[in-house]
Amino acid sequence: MIIVDKKSRVPVYEQIKNQIITFIRLGVYPVHSKLPSIRSISAETSTNVNTVKKAFSELELSGVIYTVPGTGSFV
Repeated sequence: MIIVDKKSRVPVYEQIKNQIITFIRLGVYPVHSKLPSIRSISAETSTNVNTVKKAFSELELSGVIYTVPGTGSFV
């Protein structure tokens, strides 16, 4: 579902972050719904796990998502 353009000038973590925000706005990920895991997004986009972690970290810092340790990340 998340598509990464590795030739883009926009950093990969920003692309992932922006697409998740777009999906939330479109209702693909409703409020309090669980997001796909960092590892699954990493595998889906063929990117490093740390890149996806950075996107999730920024989303969490901005209050878009929250993480429950051992359970996952939620909108």
